Amino acid sequence: MDEKTEYPRYWSGIIDPLSRCASVYGSQGFETQYAGLVWGRDLIWRGDWVVNGKPITDRIGNNYSLKETARKDPRKALRLLRNRYYILLTRAIMGIDIFFEDELTGKHIKSLLGSTESET
Repeated sequence: MDEKTEYPRYWSGIIDPLSRCASVYGSQGFETQYAGLVWGRDLIWRGDWVVNGKPITDRIGNNYSLKETARKDPRKALRLLRNRYYILLTRAIMGIDIFFEDELTGKHIKSLLGSTESET
């Protein structure tokens, strides 16, 4: 969504929330009954959390964007990504469905939650 034209209409309820996907910028500070989250390939589990900069497309802030931060300072990018996922994971009041683009990350999170589902 365009942060200048669509987010204000989304926040005010003019845009149907089921017709759009919100990034961390659109969901921060707002709660919803149920949410769906696509956990991308930007933060992956490989025995520890790793920032995978290749799929990151966030260029908001130009030289201070997540894309540039991942390239220049992976430790800072890790802190930012962990915070972003925390925000996204805590917006749902009643429940959340998570789709993991990275299979190993999905398996790790499911093991932490005690999930016995075989889907990732």
